[in-house]
Amino acid sequence: MMETLGKIPKQIALSGSRSREFFNKNGELLRIKALKSYPISSILEKDFKFDPDDCKAIEEFLLPMLEYDHKKRCSAEQALKSDWLTIDLV
Repeated sequence: MMETLGKIPKQIALSGSRSREFFNKNGELLRIKALKSYPISSILEKDFKFDPDDCKAIEEFLLPMLEYDHKKRCSAEQALKSDWLTIDLV
């Protein structure tokens, strides 16, 4: 997840009962030192051969639902209002 969403905020990384098994005191991964960034849109385009415009729209739909902080994460009701789910029949 961190490869597509970025670093987990320290307070979230250290909030679990087993966090110390995976993260150091700064909230950094213990066993993985360098992660490469793979945006969702590039994964969809390169690995699944989606249209580039569709990739960006899908990414914009997914990212608010994947927010690490549950207080910032969009609700299902908000997600249903996404432009990406609107079908243009014209």
